[in-house]
Amino acid sequence: MGSGFLDVAPFLEATETLLTVAGHFKALQFVDFGGGFGIPYAPAEVPLDINTLGQRLTDCFTEFCNEYGKGLRLKLEPERYIVGESGVLLMRCNAVKSNGDRTFVGTDSGFHHLFRHPLYNAHHEIVNAGNIQDQVFVYDVCGNICESTDFFARNRSISYIREGDILAVKDVGAYGFCMSSNYNTRPRPAEVLIDYGRARLIRVRETMEDLLRGQREF
Repeated sequence: MGSGFLDVAPFLEATETLLTVAGHFKALQFVDFGGGFGIPYAPAEVPLDINTLGQRLTDCFTEFCNEYGKGLRLKLEPERYIVGESGVLLMRCNAVKSNGDRTFVGTDSGFHHLFRHPLYNAHHEIVNAGNIQDQVFVYDVCGNICESTDFFARNRSISYIREGDILAVKDVGAYGFCMSSNYNTRPRPAEVLIDYGRARLIRVRETMEDLLRGQREF
């Protein structure tokens, strides 16, 4: 379905339409339902009831196969549902600046590491991992690229941020590193896997030598 639905009903409606069309084709071997399984990015969003969806899809597809006259394979493309919530971007606050009624938090990251908010105003929760239990203030969290769109969040309520605090941007597993770039000659960060409580480095931090490796003298 190509979107981040959190409600079972749209999937079932699309399923009925797809299976109605599929019934007109002979000698099918499988039906691919695609993806669109959403994850909750904002605290108020309710997660997709994957168990109910799975059972309802199974019932619909079983009935279709019986009417079609043979068993077919059902294919799904869960995409972000598998890895989206597994990734967290850690960045350090390097400046806090007030300008009128707005407070800006500068970080050592930028939209070259997470492009979703500048690209289509996507929401990612931000937690002050260095000061979780404190009074909440409203901040604009921005990156270190000299671009007017280099923001992670605007008007976001976060516990009191001090210079040096580590901020955690949640749910970046599907669209973080894979959409990152070396824009403005910036290296990309390391990747660390938390494996049953043990931190394991799985991708080293890029260096300037990495950025220049493919260039040739002339």
